[in-house]
Amino acid sequence: MQLNQFRFLVAVEQYGSISRAAQDLYISQSTVSLALINLEEELGTTILNRSKRGVSFTTEGKAVLARAKAIIEEVDALLATGFNSDELTGEVRIGGSSHFCMNIITDVMIQVKRQYPGLYVLTQRQYIKDIIKAVAQKELDLGFINFNALNESDIITELHRYHLEYKQIFQDRQCICVGKNHPLCGKKQIAFSELLQYDLVSLAFKMDELTYNFFKQRGYQREVVSINDLANLRKYVASTEAMLIMPEKEIENSNRTYSVQLCKLDVPEFDVTMSVGWLHHGDHPMTPPEQKVIELLERESQRFQDMNS
Repeated sequence: MQLNQFRFLVAVEQYGSISRAAQDLYISQSTVSLALINLEEELGTTILNRSKRGVSFTTEGKAVLARAKAIIEEVDALLATGFNSDELTGEVRIGGSSHFCMNIITDVMIQVKRQYPGLYVLTQRQYIKDIIKAVAQKELDLGFINFNALNESDIITELHRYHLEYKQIFQDRQCICVGKNHPLCGKKQIAFSELLQYDLVSLAFKMDELTYNFFKQRGYQREVVSINDLANLRKYVASTEAMLIMPEKEIENSNRTYSVQLCKLDVPEFDVTMSVGWLHHGDHPMTPPEQKVIELLERESQRFQDMNS
């Protein structure tokens, strides 16, 4: 008997069908069906009446459903119980949507390693929509993401669709930067038309589509050069006349880390704000380890802002 079986049962009651419950949980219908069949076999009773018109609960099923809700409530309350922070144990799985986010997550991991030996933070970098889906499916416990104003409405729609909680920690702005020897470096208020002759490079396998479209709509006709390693990407930008889009504070921070220096361009037509924050599944309370990771994320984010202000 597993807790997920009880959660599936509650979802079936909420949506009136196994297929709709599976859609809301973002798992396959067969997974939910098999889990509930196994539960019926374990309990030795029929929980659901199944027909072409949907499902309904048997008398015994209603009693099981009531117990399932009580069990879920007790488990969620237990997970939300605060324990002595020195005794935090377990693991927290968190996804970062960019190199920028991964830098802060890594600082958090170092602090956790030093202060809480029994707590493990497991992390991976993914595209933002993959993180959203993974948190919704509980493959990740948390996400730490950044997204710009060009795709904000799309991201917010996805968060609402998956019933996720998002808290913005701070705002930044996207900047176009180049190497120190670039012809435009140091020039005041650059017109967008002056950028059209230079290559764009991206750390991702594919530049954010809306950002790329922003350039194309203003006459940019070049392809994006992708280099999936930040040190080599910076080397490429510094050695050519290519352009890189980065968060403003990350440019300042990374210039202290890398020997290759980048220069921010002042392009009034490219005025794109960026939101940075964490996300969590809104349907259940955070565990104490998750709360601690969030606390450290917010603290490190504040330190990052103060250092680069």
